[in-house]
Amino acid sequence: MKNNIELSYDQDAHEQFKFSIKRAIDLLNEAKEELANQNIDKVFTLQDLKDGNFVEKFTKHHKTKQKKMYPDFLYEAYIKNCGLSTTKLETLQNSYKKLIEKDIEFYPLNHSFYSHCEWNHTRNPKLRAILEKAPKKKTYSIDDFLSISKDTYRITAPKNLFTLYVTSSKQTELINHIRTYLEACKGLGFDYLEAKKPISKYVKDLNRDFNGLKLNHDEILSVQ
Repeated sequence: MKNNIELSYDQDAHEQFKFSIKRAIDLLNEAKEELANQNIDKVFTLQDLKDGNFVEKFTKHHKTKQKKMYPDFLYEAYIKNCGLSTTKLETLQNSYKKLIEKDIEFYPLNHSFYSHCEWNHTRNPKLRAILEKAPKKKTYSIDDFLSISKDTYRITAPKNLFTLYVTSSKQTELINHIRTYLEACKGLGFDYLEAKKPISKYVKDLNRDFNGLKLNHDEILSVQ
């Protein structure tokens, strides 16, 4: 069966991921501000600082300035007498480099479901068997999702990484059976709790009027 039938899209997870990528931009902006606070008159762009070598830029600037204006000073004395410090820049640099050097892994298909299988496979043989057939994870870096040009940036995180897709006709049939069953229960005036009990494994939430059905996608996709 072709993997093109969308089961659900987790917009919240998508936005949270993009927000986590934006953390790199926040750190770059903090570094820009701190470099200015350290008597550096050059205005850096986000692109200038993208390599994360904030302390190196500080040192290069002030060593040049010290040799030009105070050639008889030791560099360390110049820094001390000018009240300068790289402490905050070092902290920002460490945080930024950890972020940009971190591997980001996604399953190319049904990422959240296979992640669920990973977390629970030790106590569930069925999930262990599914995980053995899972597509190979792909490793990304932050550069795959973030592009910077001068002082503008763009975050592009593909929607499909946060979308679940039906992968078999059995799953489609199961969803249709659940919906048909609920329509029948509604038409026959069945009690809500009694009607829900037989399908509770596959249902996360259901309104009292049998509308507003929210499926348990992990259970649905576990049907192979």
